[in-house]
Amino acid sequence: MRQTGWRKSSRSGGQQDSQCVEARAIAADFQVRDSKLGDASPLFDLKTADFTGLLRAAGRDLDARERNIRGRVHRARL
Repeated sequence: MRQTGWRKSSRSGGQQDSQCVEARAIAADFQVRDSKLGDASPLFDLKTADFTGLLRAAGRDLDARERNIRGRVHRARL
C-alpha cells in the first residue's frame, strides 16, 4: 500500500502543543489523526471527496489545494 508522510495543518503554527490534525495520502484516499497523540492517535480513513469536504468545512481555500490533493491521489494510484 502506497502512502505519503504525515503533514501537519498549516493552522497549527508549528507548535508542539497546538491542537490540530495531521493528514496523509494513502493509496487513493486519506488518513487523518490527532497531531498531539502522534502514533498513538486513532486513524480516520477518508475517501478523497470526504477529505476535501473536511477541508472545505474548515474554511480552507481549495482552489490550489484541491488540485494538489487530486494530483497526489492520481500519483498514489500509479
